[in-house]
Amino acid sequence: MDFNTTAADWISYYGNQESSKDLNKQMGKNSDLCQFRSNDQDCLKNIKENTGSACIAVDRFHEIVLLHQVHILGPSTVFPEEKVAASLGSESCADIFKLCKDTLFQDHEIPVPKSAALKGADTAEALEALLVPDANPPKLWCKSILMAPPPVS
Repeated sequence: MDFNTTAADWISYYGNQESSKDLNKQMGKNSDLCQFRSNDQDCLKNIKENTGSACIAVDRFHEIVLLHQVHILGPSTVFPEEKVAASLGSESCADIFKLCKDTLFQDHEIPVPKSAALKGADTAEALEALLVPDANPPKLWCKSILMAPPPVS
């Protein structure tokens, strides 16, 4: 990747932000760290080069978790395999969460309702009532992880 997502970079970026379009472009770069159909090695390399990012991930219990300070640990002589670790929680002593590399970067193709129907749903109930069309439904292509900028204060 041709940019770095350290907290200092984001603090500077927010301070000099000129428009929502610029912010959307920067967020797009961040979410491209783990693109659909990219291999596990590329995702790990991008996370390693942009250490300290945050992510929204689906854990092995199919729960959505917001993690921060995502780092790749290893390899070392004692532990030859790389591990993905992140902090979970907002307290002064956050829990360390080990991410399972086998499921972290899985690709998903999920049938979804048509775009016009999504835009027309103006309440949560209307959104939940939407149906996926039987013939040629649109699909959401994603990974089981979404990288986000590091939290800054």
